[in-house]
Amino acid sequence: MLRVGEGPGYARKRRRALAAALLSAAVPGIGQIFVGRSIKGLGLVSAAAFALVLSIWAHGVLAVSGHQALSWAGDGARTVLAFLPYITVWSFSVADAAAAAGREAPR
Repeated sequence: MLRVGEGPGYARKRRRALAAALLSAAVPGIGQIFVGRSIKGLGLVSAAAFALVLSIWAHGVLAVSGHQALSWAGDGARTVLAFLPYITVWSFSVADAAAAAGREAPR
């Protein structure tokens, strides 16, 4: 039985949104490519790669330097702070892929 707001294509849209989100969770930007937003997807793949390199570098700097400004933070907090750029790009990519899958693909 269909609920309010659910048409015949509702289940297909949900499966497509889930697939796009899972693809972007595996590799940020791939979900956007899956739903037909290739340029945005390639941009997110590039942004994720840059953010990952930046995060790994920042993690090394924070671990070696023992920076005074972060003396209150334990090792786990420093790791989360260092990887925040990648976590941000990853989160956006997953949410955007799911949302884009629910809309009509661009022409």
